[in-house]
Amino acid sequence: MMDKKKEFRKESLKKRNEMDALLRDEEDLAIFEQLKTFQERNHFQHYLCYINYKSEVDTKRFITWLQKASVSVYAPKVTGDEMDFYKITCLDELEKGYQGILEPKQSENMLFQKLVAEKERVCMILPGCAFDYSGNRMGYGGGYYDRYLSKWSKTYSIHKTAVAYELQMMNRIPHEPYDQKVDCIISKKGCITCSI
Repeated sequence: MMDKKKEFRKESLKKRNEMDALLRDEEDLAIFEQLKTFQERNHFQHYLCYINYKSEVDTKRFITWLQKASVSVYAPKVTGDEMDFYKITCLDELEKGYQGILEPKQSENMLFQKLVAEKERVCMILPGCAFDYSGNRMGYGGGYYDRYLSKWSKTYSIHKTAVAYELQMMNRIPHEPYDQKVDCIISKKGCITCSI
């Protein structure tokens, strides 16, 4: 299964990396509009949100919009095999970290678990290589999001939302029992509620 996932991941990333720049910009803008609609319907007060890197779906525009709307945003920081989320007030305060990805500074008083009460509704925006309509998500192979969700999903009510370009959507992707499924996927076409 691992070899199958590795090959599938490689092919999915190749397709995403080769995406036409104009099409990427168009889909990024459409996904941003869909994310705004999603938030206006759901009224989450806290977002755990990745900072886009290389050919990932853009999240920076949405993060800025959320902050202007007084919604708290927490960005991931990787330390060793673990990932934690820290509150950010603007994108300018991020610095290059794991694999050159922009990350927040490590500050205990800005740690998500210290600032948000248990059982609060939280939305997590997840990156990935590919997704299917059942909510399966193929990440990058490090398992950071799977481990984080496994650890904190019982403490917090985390709504798992993926964002995807159309070419990332598949009928079925390889997955294993420990892979965390997403609740919905937002693409340029709208919000797909996954049958988990």
